[in-house]
Amino acid sequence: MKPYQFGKGSPKEIKSGAFWFYYRLGFRPVNSAIKKSADAEWKRTVKDPHYRTNTCLLKSFTACNKEWKPVKAGVDFFDTDKVSMAVTQMIRRRFAGNRDDANNSSMLLLSSFFGYKK
Repeated sequence: MKPYQFGKGSPKEIKSGAFWFYYRLGFRPVNSAIKKSADAEWKRTVKDPHYRTNTCLLKSFTACNKEWKPVKAGVDFFDTDKVSMAVTQMIRRRFAGNRDDANNSSMLLLSSFFGYKK
């Protein structure tokens, strides 16, 4: 990945934490010093959910490319079985089990949220 894809030159991307989004997916800095610093910072963010990385430090992480490497970093991923069960339970409760009604309601809600009008 090129640095502009995760924040270089873009205050909006830096503020959004784009670096950490890709980090969670397994993308790591190719520069070993930056990788070491990012790994240490990641440990701080995992330890304290309220902690936020300093903007200057995030900017420094954009000084090199990132590459994807499969890692076991203790990152929580969604358990799709649990998500599926929760959606099914919600459809039973709110829509008497009618998936079409649930889908139509969800589409209306999303359309409204994004300002889309038919």
